[in-house]
Amino acid sequence: MTRTSQVPPVALYGEDAPELCNPVLWNGLATSAYHAWAFWRAEQVALAPSPFRAQNDIRIVMGMIRSLPPRSVGAERLAAILRRLLDGALAPLAGVAARPRILLALGLPERMGDEHGELRFQRERSRLVAEAFQHLEARAAEVEVEAVPTGHASFAECIERAAQGIRAGRTDVALVGGIDTGYDPEVVQKALDEGRIYDGANLDGFCPGEGGAMWLMMPRGSAARLGLPATRVEGLARTLERAHSYTDAPCRAEGLTAAANALTMPLRKSGRTLDLWLHDVTSEVYRVHEMNLAWPRAAHDVMSPKGTIQSLHPAFGDLGAAFGATAAALAAEAFSRGDPATERCIITASSPHEQRAAILLRPGR
Repeated sequence: MTRTSQVPPVALYGEDAPELCNPVLWNGLATSAYHAWAFWRAEQVALAPSPFRAQNDIRIVMGMIRSLPPRSVGAERLAAILRRLLDGALAPLAGVAARPRILLALGLPERMGDEHGELRFQRERSRLVAEAFQHLEARAAEVEVEAVPTGHASFAECIERAAQGIRAGRTDVALVGGIDTGYDPEVVQKALDEGRIYDGANLDGFCPGEGGAMWLMMPRGSAARLGLPATRVEGLARTLERAHSYTDAPCRAEGLTAAANALTMPLRKSGRTLDLWLHDVTSEVYRVHEMNLAWPRAAHDVMSPKGTIQSLHPAFGDLGAAFGATAAALAAEAFSRGDPATERCIITASSPHEQRAAILLRPGR
């Protein structure tokens, strides 16, 4: 199902902070959180020439999952990714006797939404929701699936929807994550028509990616009882950017700044620092300008001297709705392995249209 958002735009958590555990991911670079982190830190890349060609006959570089059938596109690829993620995320519950109630909050690309979507992709959303429901039904007492088709920024809303469901007693456990793919001829053609694809000549563009990531969310303390390390959500913020790239207005980065500042302000007041900022900026001029305006306003005085600011795009391509959950998995690996050294990470995301979001994470210990 898809419903109008009822979650608060800013949520700052205390002792009841949602706990995320057991991240599972699959993208063009890796099939696990650890390997994604290791390849990312080693500066390996998923990008490779795809079967799709630009107008200049150059093969489009893409961060695709090369183990998927090359003739599989769109929802067919996403369904395969989704099934794998659901199985992996629920694996720790295999030994639990009672079947739990499960809520899935699934981030999807904007093209599947009611506001910015198209009929074919809206039908794909319905297919994926049905696929998820059917896949979970056999292992759950009750299943609720909530689609969040807002693209890059969807993970923040997924977290809050899941946290609300657990707090309200509607579900025993929740799955939160996102899936997306650029491996689709219609998706590629639309981006080419808009001049947004990097093709060797057009530097003001991005390299499509694909993949997904999924986290298990349970009531506080449940992860420890299962022997799983947890990542805690200190806060999240969602805003709207009126001057986004599909408008004629100049970039002001007001939405992204407001989202990030809502989470850095408490750090500033308490004298705490921020060590790691992960973002989804591509090579598009608008996206670079937006980030260059937002981060000094929001974090110039809270970033530690050795802090790291890094985009996932050069390694993974544009992950779209899979970005937030993937970035969180990399942050969790950084927490446990000390590379980059960090005790607190902010993740910021900008969807193609107006949605902006920020999430603040720290280790669960």
